Amino acid sequence: MKNIYRFVSVLSMLYVTHAAAVAQPEGYLRVQQKVNLNDKHLSKKCDAPSPYRGDLVFRSRYEGSGKARDQVNLKATQAYENQSQSITDFQKFVAKKVDLIVARGRGKATMNCLLSNLDDWAENSDLLRPTDNHTGKAVRKWTLASVSSSLLKIDQLASDYDSKKYTKVKTWVGQMADQVVIDYSDRPLKKINNHDYWAAWGVITTAALLNREDLYVWSRNVFNTAMGQVDSEGFLANELRRASRAAMYHNYAVTPLVGIAAFLKVNGDDPASYHEDALDRLVNTVVVGVTNPKVFRQKTGVSQIDYDYLKNGRMSWLAIYPDVSPNTSNADLVMLKKNAKPLASTRMGGDLTIIY
Repeated sequence: MKNIYRFVSVLSMLYVTHAAAVAQPEGYLRVQQKVNLNDKHLSKKCDAPSPYRGDLVFRSRYEGSGKARDQVNLKATQAYENQSQSITDFQKFVAKKVDLIVARGRGKATMNCLLSNLDDWAENSDLLRPTDNHTGKAVRKWTLASVSSSLLKIDQLASDYDSKKYTKVKTWVGQMADQVVIDYSDRPLKKINNHDYWAAWGVITTAALLNREDLYVWSRNVFNTAMGQVDSEGFLANELRRASRAAMYHNYAVTPLVGIAAFLKVNGDDPASYHEDALDRLVNTVVVGVTNPKVFRQKTGVSQIDYDYLKNGRMSWLAIYPDVSPNTSNADLVMLKKNAKPLASTRMGGDLTIIY
């Protein structure tokens, strides 16, 4: 196992010195120009989650639900939440602290608390540990997505504050991205779904964070595959298989894809050029499904679960989409953006209205 850790570590270090410029949406840079770190909000309290130690082996909340995987197993869900609690807390901790710094004027104490905890996780957590467990891989990629997309908001600020510690943290993030690439490469097309899209989101934000073209190219390829999976009506076959949760998972799948599209666009790769505006077709279908669940009931043959799309940042992608596509005059889309609060998601890096 130590040899595998060493391989991932060496792989990351190789790309540190052979990097090509990977652009990021301008908002990530603009927001840092408005921040002045100071001691105004000094506090000795830093409630940070302890690093996760142990195998990345978790039960699935859909354990035993059959091929559709749309029935929640309450006991398995509770077991998963208990075991992964520190990781979930860590994801939320990073996104929250970053937003406190850039959106609420919290200064050096918050930055110190954040970087110290990130350094602790880089040094002592087992998030790089290889695993064959499907949920374990998912937890790792969600953590990567949360951390890398959050850190982009404070990249220069953190480097100026403590270059040595932050460089160590970024190296660890790069190692995590390398492992996520291993986890989600060479998968058969019939299995490529929202998990792969979320992996690509975490990897492309890491690509921008570390200026690693190899990670950018990998994410772009996943995006291309995803767009090829969008049919002429705007549906994703592998998400339709979720039966009563098909509409929910279409919305969940489109979230990282819209995020990836924003990075592609600023790097000269027009998202609309992928499979004849496939992203817009998918977005339109998601919007129709949210406003009229009958569409997915007719498509899947089963009624969809009662699901409130407008809360808990479930449609946070609406903050990004206007920067990606001119397809924003749809009245239902405009209404959803107005009513969906907050346009924020831990796995997308916190508050997206700060950036877009």
